[in-house]
This record gives sequence, structure tokens and C-alpha cells, in this order.
Amino acid sequence: MYHILVVDDDPPIREWMKLCILRNFAQKVQVDCAANGAEALRLFEAQRHDIVITDIVMPSMDGLDLLARLQKLRQDYCSVMLSSHSKFEYVRTAMKLNSSEYILKQEMDETHLVEVVNRCLARLDARSRQSASLLNRDSFLALLTSQGDGAAQTSPQALAEAGITLSEAPVLSFVIFRKYHRPARFVMPSTAGENFSLYNVNSYA
Repeated sequence: MYHILVVDDDPPIREWMKLCILRNFAQKVQVDCAANGAEALRLFEAQRHDIVITDIVMPSMDGLDLLARLQKLRQDYCSVMLSSHSKFEYVRTAMKLNSSEYILKQEMDETHLVEVVNRCLARLDARSRQSASLLNRDSFLALLTSQGDGAAQTSPQALAEAGITLSEAPVLSFVIFRKYHRPARFVMPSTAGENFSLYNVNSYA
């Protein structure tokens, strides 16, 4: 479940966006709303939303100032700038703040809004898969290096699940430095059959 924060000082626009998002993504997201940047910042500090859709010109704290503050709290969220202004300066500043999308209010309808949210969700899903892959790989390598000398058995499937791709070269070898600066050398044949093994060759000083 992803969390979306909609920020706009115009109540009809704010509620319309929330309605459109829930109508199309009710099973995937939760939506919070804020009337200005200051209120949005308080909500974000509590929830750490995954997507922030914010107007630029608002009282108390504008959208650009809000994004600058949110960047200090979380770097991997998606931000969407919403404005009636098409001036290049606004666009340039939004891009510097890593805004994922920039929408002109006069061009926005439900279809456009849904497309933007879909793109943000796709980015978040991709980041989530990448993080899971890196975690699996790190855990897998940690398991290998924690074993003693001798053969450390594994399989191509286990390597694939850990996000490790076998080389097409005849032999792939690498060295992992272990405790007391005694490296353990692993040699991996490129032909991976059912009895494929990853060998931990005897450590050497």
C-alpha cells in the first residue's frame, strides 16, 4: 500500500484529485490532503508519503519550499508539481528539486492525473524490486563468506534469486577478503547444470 499526499489550497481541486486517485487506485493507495505547505510538512513528517502532488503557489509555504524541506526527510519519494504557471523558472526549480512530473492545471483531467500516478507507482515498484534484489544478494554473499574452508554449495536458481548473473566467460573467479586479511577465493564454472556448485577454494595467507 502506497501513501499519497495531495497539497493544494483550493478545496475543490484538492478533493477532486483525491476522488480521482481513489477511484482508480483504491486497492493500492491511501490518500491524505493538506491545504498548504506547512500542513503538508507536518503530515509528511508523520507518514513519510511515497508520492506528493503539490501546487506551487500557496499560503504559509509554497510548493517549491515544501519540496526542498521534504528532500531532507526522504529522498526516494516521487513528487509531482501542479501549477497554473508555465514559466521556465518554475519548471527549472522543480527539476532541481528532483520533481518527477510537472503538470499545468489547465491541461489536467482525470486521464492525465491517472497516467502521472501510474508512472510514479511504476517507479516506486521498480525501486522496491531493486532494493529487494540488493538485499538478497548481500545476504547471499554474507552467507558464503561466513562459511569455513571447503565447498560452499549453491545452485543457479539461488544465484538468480539473489540477483547474481552468471558470466558467459569460461571461468568466473573473484576474491572476497575475510577476517584477519585472509582472502577466500571462489571459482565459478560458466556451465551451470543441475549439479552446479560454487567452490570455496582453500584460504591462503
